Amino acid sequence: MTESSEYHRAKCKSKHHVGRLDIDWSDPRFSTREPSFAELYEAMGRDGCSLCFLSDRISRRYIDVYCGDNVTDVDIRSRIRESNGFCNVHAHQLMSTQFSPLAVAFTYSDILRKIRRELQNAEPSNWKSFIPRAIRLFGRKWLRTSENNVVFSQTKSCPVCTEIDNAEIRYVSTVITHWQDSLLQERFKSGSALCLPHLTKTIDAAVDPDLIELLIDVQITHWDQLDFHLAEVVRKADYRFSEERLSDDERQALLDVIHVLSGVRGIR
Repeated sequence: MTESSEYHRAKCKSKHHVGRLDIDWSDPRFSTREPSFAELYEAMGRDGCSLCFLSDRISRRYIDVYCGDNVTDVDIRSRIRESNGFCNVHAHQLMSTQFSPLAVAFTYSDILRKIRRELQNAEPSNWKSFIPRAIRLFGRKWLRTSENNVVFSQTKSCPVCTEIDNAEIRYVSTVITHWQDSLLQERFKSGSALCLPHLTKTIDAAVDPDLIELLIDVQITHWDQLDFHLAEVVRKADYRFSEERLSDDERQALLDVIHVLSGVRGIR
């Protein structure tokens, strides 16, 4: 049988190696605190939102470890089966960054068998649509049983999304707990801005008004710089200045503004 083009594309992609954090764990500044402090410190020294970097690292590490070590773990596969697999984003990440024929076959054959049983055991005479008839005429029916239960059960959410949620709570808590630490505070001031989704989570969780003021000041400084470069892009689009080329900073701003307002692509 000829392999599909999707399989070929996945095979040809190089294996994604989860980036290591350059942390000296023997340094008492880090060894005396929880690991999330050092991880945040390291991430704040990189370009882009530090929480996006850590969340992306969490998702890729989960998939990397799952494909390498945990695919035969019955309990972990059961957890994934209960979620009907990974969400759209992380299922495609599985195929593109760490493609493993064994992992895909093991994982999704489990799920296929599960939903096949559920569909086979459902009683068609009890099905009813909960979508108004006018809408059903233009699309597929969504079916529930007479007990108002979905035909295909899904008792858990995507395990990678859950891992990211837990990690974000941990990192935001670390920011709130240690924000007065000069090591972390100076790193935050000199680093990149948080994206809007992670800034919102941090401000919502913050209690100390001084921390909120710090978050606002740092973010506005970054946003003003970004807005300046975007204004230059707009100015140079005017025919009177069309001979002026975009600078590297201006080109980068076109990418950064999407990351700043929406977060890094592929996390969710």
